[in-house]
Amino acid sequence: MICDILTIAIYSYVKKQRNTLGKCVISCLLSMVMMQLLWILGLLELLDLNLYLVLYATVFFQGAYVVWLSVISYHLWQTFKPLKRDDHRYQYLVYSAIAWITAAGTVGLYMNTYTLYILVFGLGNFT
Repeated sequence: MICDILTIAIYSYVKKQRNTLGKCVISCLLSMVMMQLLWILGLLELLDLNLYLVLYATVFFQGAYVVWLSVISYHLWQTFKPLKRDDHRYQYLVYSAIAWITAAGTVGLYMNTYTLYILVFGLGNFT
């Protein structure tokens, strides 16, 4: 986690790294740091929050991390395809919307599946 935070700080500080790819790397690492932080705090039982809330947040950041990896791969594929290419002005915003909306949709699907499981089988609780 410390190395991830240092990498985020370096990518934020160095002006040449603040391009579309650098912003995507920062978002990916931020998702990974949040996922690891929630996992560690849950493991040490330092959070007084509802267990399901922590679980949903962990699923959200895990989904965001995976989608950000896909976005980085797609961006690199698009970058290496032509010889000379400039980044579009709003390219990062499009990537960001795709990544965070997909992660939120994953959490929504997870919550609906869990609720359906409780209603159909009568197992579990909503505490």
